[in-house]
Amino acid sequence: MTSRRAFLHLGGVAGWTLLSSPLRTAWAQSQDHTSHAGHVPTPAVTQVAFPSPVIRTADAFTNPLFVPGNSGLLGVMAVQAPLRFTVGGAKQPVVPGKSLANLLVYGSEQGGVQRANPTLLTKKGQVVEVALNNGMPEPTIIHWHGLLVDGKTDGGPQLSIPQGGEYRYRFEVRNRAGMYWYHPHPHATAARQAYSGLAGLFFVDDDEEQAVREKLGLELGDNDLPLVIQDKRIDADGQLVYRPTDEEWKGGYLGNEVLVNLTVAPLLKATPRWYRLRMLNGSTARIFNLAFFHGERDLPFDVIGTDSGLLRRAQTAKRAFLSPGERLDVLVNLAQVPAGQFVMLKSLAFDPMHQEGGHAGHGGSGAAINWPDGAEIPLLKIAVDGAAVSTPAPLPNVLSRFDDIKVSNAKIRPWKLGWNGKDWLLNGKTFQMSEVAATVRRNDVEIWELQNESQGMPHPMHIHGFVFQVVSRQDSPKQQGELAVDRTGRSASDLGWKDTVLVWPGETVRVAIDFNHPHAGAQTFMFHCHNLEHEDKGMMVNFRVA
Repeated sequence: MTSRRAFLHLGGVAGWTLLSSPLRTAWAQSQDHTSHAGHVPTPAVTQVAFPSPVIRTADAFTNPLFVPGNSGLLGVMAVQAPLRFTVGGAKQPVVPGKSLANLLVYGSEQGGVQRANPTLLTKKGQVVEVALNNGMPEPTIIHWHGLLVDGKTDGGPQLSIPQGGEYRYRFEVRNRAGMYWYHPHPHATAARQAYSGLAGLFFVDDDEEQAVREKLGLELGDNDLPLVIQDKRIDADGQLVYRPTDEEWKGGYLGNEVLVNLTVAPLLKATPRWYRLRMLNGSTARIFNLAFFHGERDLPFDVIGTDSGLLRRAQTAKRAFLSPGERLDVLVNLAQVPAGQFVMLKSLAFDPMHQEGGHAGHGGSGAAINWPDGAEIPLLKIAVDGAAVSTPAPLPNVLSRFDDIKVSNAKIRPWKLGWNGKDWLLNGKTFQMSEVAATVRRNDVEIWELQNESQGMPHPMHIHGFVFQVVSRQDSPKQQGELAVDRTGRSASDLGWKDTVLVWPGETVRVAIDFNHPHAGAQTFMFHCHNLEHEDKGMMVNFRVA
């Protein structure tokens, strides 16, 4: 992968600026629009103005989809030497015709090229070194989401560094090929830091992945594209606003815009062939119910991978849920779409199942929300033009080879996801920095049974340091049960190797985890809800492998 040409720069980033000074100026501007996570916000002295709700039709999707280039925001960087990340501020166009939005980014310069939140290209087996420097006047740390690393590299909140501090990472890439990501994980402020821009993509390559790309004629940046889908609350001046109310700390913070690769109403110009879309839900709370439409007809797609790489074989689907932190790797055959026509990627309407006795506040801070939780949302217009050069190659019968985790002697460890009227809980506990909620024996295989109470809400549950296989879903709501592809109740997006799984109210999801690892000594990791408002308010525990 690193020998291929870098991602094409299809979308414009004119006006992108990395602020050369320490974060003080950008931080001050950011604080005009955000409140500290973990604290109830006080009323603003001046009212923040939000634009009136606009529900866009397909004709309004005219902004070129931003795709990472060699430099700038999400600039592609083949990891070949030690890297230095400095947390700083950047200005980036988000809403056309509005002022540049103030973002927080991981700035990095290599070979005279500036990048912000660089997209890292790596290969299985190589060693990665990163020095993180904190320019923010509050603690931060990087978590390598989905990567198989030791506890001191994983980036839990205990490792957070203060302003001016430095943290050095050095780890071998042990993962299968896939699209992973990195983001901040300090306690009580992770949601706001990630929401304000701190996140990047981490690609791993291996022989199986290369074989699939070559077979299907896929090239990164051309017809193999990352799609970071996230909602943001944006004011009338084009600035991001993060001010959760009490109800939004409870239910999740929703935006009045849904962006793809930080693009409002994005348009991708495509040709009639295979397109691979590697989708990440980068929202703090919103769940998407993904589907493709050609006119009024749904367009089936092929799921070829999930969080941690390729499936054994492709699974045809018509829709799939994607919760915060999850990734979904799909193929869409655009050769079946006549030239001059288009396909819409949508999030279809669904029941958000806020059954905890109160719904997430949709209007906080005076914002008018275009799309309430569970509403239908148009995400991306894909315009197809030109003639097919050749018939797309058929999908391989086998994409990847791996074994199921042997669970015949596995210990079952229950995790109850609950609400006590004040806090979201894991086995009746909220996060305490020094408390270890569970100890697992090294090399053991366990089944973690995630039981969500019926008077709750959906929780995307994420494990650090390991990946798992979903074993079964029980008592699933109809909208989830309809997606089952086998007798265990699993959907296509549950297959393969995962690090995050969505658990609906009243549902029980079993996952198998092999706690074998090569690291010396006892290791401490996190297990938490990836609704980042829930995480910041304490729906998180430490577990130890010893």
